[in-house]
Amino acid sequence: MTASERETYCRDVARVSDALQDVRDAAAPIDEVKMQDARMDLRASLDYLDSSSRELEGGSDLVVALKEDLNELLEIIATPDLRSVSAEIQAQVATVQDDVNDLEAAGECP
Repeated sequence: MTASERETYCRDVARVSDALQDVRDAAAPIDEVKMQDARMDLRASLDYLDSSSRELEGGSDLVVALKEDLNELLEIIATPDLRSVSAEIQAQVATVQDDVNDLEAAGECP
């Protein structure tokens, strides 16, 4: 992975992290409009990361794990009554954060 590719990869990991923070912010207290915006941001940031992770050894496997966990989070936040799944949102956000941490470590991101 070149320095430029690493920079792009780390920027894309940061995008996922930022979108995840938006989910956290929308979850306490529940803000359905913000949550829908965060949901769209998560999907977009994952697309960027999917592309940039291809150059990182083992990065694709980590992105697959992230995708699975993010899809579960997206399914949870698609629930009509977000208040009823607040605990599940928090738990899944923690799981996705672990995935993001793994991606940052694999790419040696600052």
